Amino acid sequence: MTRRHRLTAATVVILLCLGLAGCGNPVLDAQEDDRLVVGSVLAPSSLDPVHVTGGHDPLFLQLIYDRLMETDPETGDVVPGLATDWGYSKDKKSFHLTLREGVEFSDGTPVDAEAVKANLDRAFEMTKLGHVTSVEEVRVVGPYMLELTMAHESAWLAEQLAYNSGYIVSPKAFDHVGDVSVDPIGSGAYRVAEYLPGYRIVFERNPDYWNPERGHYPIIEMDFFKNQVTLNQALQAGRVEVASRILLTDVASLSKDDTLAVAVEPSLAHFHIQFNTTRPALADPRVRRAINYALDRKTLAAAATNGVGEPTESLFPPAYEYSNDELQSMYGYDPRKARQLLDNAGVEEVDLECVTYTGSGFEASSPYIIEQLAKVGINIHLDIMELSEAMAAFYNGDDLSAAKNGPDCNFTSWPGQPTPRDAIQAEYGKSVYNNGHHEYADFGLLDRLERTYDHEERVELVRRIELEASLDPMMANLYTKPQVFAYRKGVAGFTDDLLEFDLDLADLRPAE
Repeated sequence: MTRRHRLTAATVVILLCLGLAGCGNPVLDAQEDDRLVVGSVLAPSSLDPVHVTGGHDPLFLQLIYDRLMETDPETGDVVPGLATDWGYSKDKKSFHLTLREGVEFSDGTPVDAEAVKANLDRAFEMTKLGHVTSVEEVRVVGPYMLELTMAHESAWLAEQLAYNSGYIVSPKAFDHVGDVSVDPIGSGAYRVAEYLPGYRIVFERNPDYWNPERGHYPIIEMDFFKNQVTLNQALQAGRVEVASRILLTDVASLSKDDTLAVAVEPSLAHFHIQFNTTRPALADPRVRRAINYALDRKTLAAAATNGVGEPTESLFPPAYEYSNDELQSMYGYDPRKARQLLDNAGVEEVDLECVTYTGSGFEASSPYIIEQLAKVGINIHLDIMELSEAMAAFYNGDDLSAAKNGPDCNFTSWPGQPTPRDAIQAEYGKSVYNNGHHEYADFGLLDRLERTYDHEERVELVRRIELEASLDPMMANLYTKPQVFAYRKGVAGFTDDLLEFDLDLADLRPAE
């Protein structure tokens, strides 16, 4: 593990049992050995990379699309994808890309410089998650070569093009539509054969895919479940072979069956309550600090994760090098101090309208959270929605009017980002996640981080930004969220990847 991956966790593998998969595909008549059936409680927010808002969306996107660059799961280093060479000019005013030749989209059109330019122009204008703001112009300088003129210096462009802004879509797909979800066309290992939103997506292998190391199942069927109970039942009954995002509280019960594997992997994800500070009830930072003091994170972590997760007051897990030790001990459980802050703010009681979504992972902890906050005079009404509805209701960073009419807070999880820069910019920068674009930490520090190449300086800046933001908190970070999934022992190819919270299904293959 490199310095970017200093997490003390080995994979916990518990052998469980799952019967043979028994559900057929009404669209594709495939043999059982040719089809991998995957279950999830979370459907995609979109199948268009520029419109996705959920941390779970790469589970679907990376089947359909290739990215310009990728990250090595062991080192976190940027490695080739559709681009084979890249880098800054000596004066850092431009960035070049050289593309892999001979790659085609599944519609037969070439992945060339013109196609990539069309994607980057679109992505730099529209991407919601992992938005790139540092590029002024994209120019084609050869059939497979591009030059990006920098609007301002950025040290993170390669890492960003290995994330959402690096997914490449066939320009034919977005030529006349704003969202390609209805007919997504990429150059990835799979193409969409059937899409019933909220119910099922069937992916069929792209026969002309360029990378033989991906796409081992001819068909991957993704079925969506209303809740974790029905997903677990399908898993145990053999109707699915891989279950994505098993609840941490279900690990012990599933472990009673000894012919399944359940993997618990470290991740950068965590649970938190995010505040909408454009709302009157949360405008005063003393109220938000009171919420942080009123929460017993150790009790919440135990209730929600059965001891697998751990308390965190940072965007990052305590053992991760970007985590700030001072911040991790800033808000200890102190209901008396919480009440004092509310009194200083002249507030007797606070009534908050909050949202969460089905499958959020707060099923076990939310009753404790509501109870702990009520003890100091903070009353929570929690509305449980579908994921897309909750996201649309709460995240209005670019629309102040909508933000002011949105919920007070959101019980959600943060999946982590491929770089600490992306995590900091998404939460504290002028992004869709920062309602009202409030300056929780000095925007000048965020600009400095954008231009910092030295690793140790990056670590110092991230810690400083988080500490400053914690005094005017936009969230209450709660506890870490390890990646947990269950699968039949007949499925292999799982890869540990700290920077990707979900599985890369294109890597999976039948066990030998």
